[in-house]
Amino acid sequence: MSLLPALPRQLIDLTLPPPVRKKLRPDQLLACWLIAGALLLEGSVLIAPSTIQVLLPQLPMADLPQMETLLTAGVSTATPSGVTAKSFLVIDLASQSQLMAQQPDRPLYPASTLKILTALIILDQYAPDQELVLTPTDLTASLGIKNELNWQVGEQIKVEALLAGLMINSDNLAASVLANHYPGGKVAFIEAMEVKANLLHLNSQLKITNPVGLDAPDQLLSARDLAWLSQAALEKPLLKSLMQQRQNQVTGNLNSRVIYHNLVNTNQLLWSQLPIFGVKTGTTTLAGEVLITLTEVKAHRILIVVMGSRDRYADTRLLLNWTAQRYHWQSWSEFAYNGQ
Repeated sequence: MSLLPALPRQLIDLTLPPPVRKKLRPDQLLACWLIAGALLLEGSVLIAPSTIQVLLPQLPMADLPQMETLLTAGVSTATPSGVTAKSFLVIDLASQSQLMAQQPDRPLYPASTLKILTALIILDQYAPDQELVLTPTDLTASLGIKNELNWQVGEQIKVEALLAGLMINSDNLAASVLANHYPGGKVAFIEAMEVKANLLHLNSQLKITNPVGLDAPDQLLSARDLAWLSQAALEKPLLKSLMQQRQNQVTGNLNSRVIYHNLVNTNQLLWSQLPIFGVKTGTTTLAGEVLITLTEVKAHRILIVVMGSRDRYADTRLLLNWTAQRYHWQSWSEFAYNGQ
């Protein structure tokens, strides 16, 4: 398994600042490409800093900013044993480097992680403080959806409150309500989801049949799809905030009476001592356990996706620990000048 999916030149272009690239002679740039190529090899890679020091020109330290980092290999790039997931993906968000993967492009049932796409469509259409009035049709049970948060007919509720129920509690009825109120109704909403999926370059064969994530033929996404989808959601401050909240309480109004809805996040890792910052759970019969996790390793944001798991929390812990043990990041200035 390659440490990085990119070509060596792409890695250099990504990690070496333009001012530095411009000052490199062709032979020095070639040397940098060779270094990057070495980092793509299997297993442990060890390059002496003194070697890099010879290859790079004697540039001022200011030309090699600490913020520009190069991912270097640890002890091993092999995937850990004991992971129950059918598919997983671990990426470094800053560089988009693939750290570990197992069948990351295999289409599988996404379960409620599809609600991330539902939320993105809602934010494209509505302001968070816009109010909707819940109708009898909204609360009519369909597809086995239960009213677990006790939404009330006639209740005036803000879009943000429904999004909170969607992303924190993974509430199916909130997804259905939001789709019902979309211009053109649920059919138009599903069409908008497919258009958005195409814009995000998700599975080209994706056929969405419901906004909830209930199992349906061809409603399939890969771990890589979910990684792209999650990053799109993390660019939205409201969704980023909601996806990492352990619990919340939202309110609606019914005949001048305040209705309270208590929310508890379905992601158990948010209560752990690990550096966990969301994102979304999913569970169905065919999907098994799905989990997308934003975490941190050595001050670097990491996204972990597991699909088709029998124990998503144990799998995620294992992948997080494995990443922390086997990877480190080093600035170009440290790589070039520090150590003997």
